[in-house]
Amino acid sequence: MCYFKFSQYLKSKFGTKVHKVSVDAGFSCPNKDGKIGSGGCIFCDNKGFSFNTRLPSRPLEIQIEEGIKAGKRRFKAERFIVYFQAYTNTYAPLSELKARYDVIKKYPEVVGLSIATRPDCIDEPILDLINSYTDHYEVWLEYGLQSIHQKTLDFINRGHYFDAFLKAVQLTRSKTNIKICCHVIIGLPYEWSKKETKQMIRETAREIGNMELEGIKIHPLHI
Repeated sequence: MCYFKFSQYLKSKFGTKVHKVSVDAGFSCPNKDGKIGSGGCIFCDNKGFSFNTRLPSRPLEIQIEEGIKAGKRRFKAERFIVYFQAYTNTYAPLSELKARYDVIKKYPEVVGLSIATRPDCIDEPILDLINSYTDHYEVWLEYGLQSIHQKTLDFINRGHYFDAFLKAVQLTRSKTNIKICCHVIIGLPYEWSKKETKQMIRETAREIGNMELEGIKIHPLHI
C-alpha cells in the first residue's frame, strides 16, 4: 500500500521532526452527559487513549510542557502540534473553547493545533474560532466517523448519522485553511457476534477516498 505518512508530511512542511502532544482539556461529550446519550460509544475509554488521559485532571500548561520535554528527549523533535484528544473538544461555550485553545500561544515550539471532535458538534461560530488560528498554526479538525454504515453506528451507540459527517465536512471546507482528518475503526460489530465484512470496510474506504480529505486515521479494533 502506498500512502503519504503524516510524519513525512510534517517533515516536508516544517523541515524538522514534529511531534504530537496529546492533552486532556477536561471537555465532556454529548453522548455521555445525556444530551444525546448517557453510555457513550461502546469502544469509548478515553483513559486508554494517551498518557495524559490516564492521569487525574491537570492544567493544560503542565501537560503541554511535559509533552514537549518528552518529545524532545525521546523523539528528538523540535516542533510540536498540540492535540486536544480526549472526548469532544468542541463541546463547550465559545469563550471556554477559546481560552483552552489559546494556551498553545505560550509555546514558541508549537506549530500546530489539532482538535478531535464529533461531526455533530461543530457549527459556523466554532469553525470561525478554529479558523482564526490558521494564520499562525497548522490546524486540523479530526472527526470521528468510524464507519459509514448506519447499522454499525447504531450498534456502537455512536449517536449520529453518516449525514452528520458529510455536513461537517462540507461546512469545514468553507474554511479553506482547516485540514480535515477522518477516524475509522476496522473490525467494528454491527450485531452481536457479527463484525463488518470486508465489503463493508471497502465501502467505507471508497466513500472516504472519494471525499479527498487531507488525512485519515485507521484504528484496528482491539478487545
